[in-house]
Amino acid sequence: MAPLTINSVIRMNPEKECEDVVLQAFKAGYHHVDSAIVYKNEAPCGSAIQKSEFFREGIFFTSKIPTRTLSYDNTNNYGVHHLDELETHIKELEEERGKGKGGIISVGQWELHPWLPRPDIVGWCQKRGVVIEAYSPLVRGERLEDKLLQPLVKKYGKTAAQILVRWSLQRGFVPLPKSVTPSRIVENTDVYDFELTAEDMKSLETDEYSPCCWDPTKATLQD
Repeated sequence: MAPLTINSVIRMNPEKECEDVVLQAFKAGYHHVDSAIVYKNEAPCGSAIQKSEFFREGIFFTSKIPTRTLSYDNTNNYGVHHLDELETHIKELEEERGKGKGGIISVGQWELHPWLPRPDIVGWCQKRGVVIEAYSPLVRGERLEDKLLQPLVKKYGKTAAQILVRWSLQRGFVPLPKSVTPSRIVENTDVYDFELTAEDMKSLETDEYSPCCWDPTKATLQD
């Protein structure tokens, strides 16, 4: 099972910044790093893993392979020898798992937050026991002042970002917040000392379709 708190390193460069951020995330209690070959920061992630105080078995590492023609030898850049979770857009994942290249198969990663709840996809995945990872759970900071969040910020004494991470956890998702700021890295994981009531969870329900990222259900990889 993937750890419930993940730090994403999408668009995180230069290398020194990425390595420092991953090490800060480990220090804050994160045990899961979400990367991809196309992020072009495999080396600093691997360096951070090697420098961390955790044994390799204590770190859950995710990467993404965009096409079968791209060599799996890229995993050598991480210095981890194997990936705990391998995400791909192609059907050959079963074959590669059989070679010992990846671990968990039943994972779906989608942009999910109150303004993009995707009930059809979520229902399909949960019915079949597919782990749902929610990327952009903080909506890239674009909705932190939203009127839906502010009453809850006041009620719980938490930040809007923490409310959104907590919403994601209580929906049964594995949220993937991203930050390069040490204080916010800590903030994003400080969400286990409170719980949103059923009423408050319902207050965050919308039927909006407001993605802040590329939507794979609407556009192909080539678009």
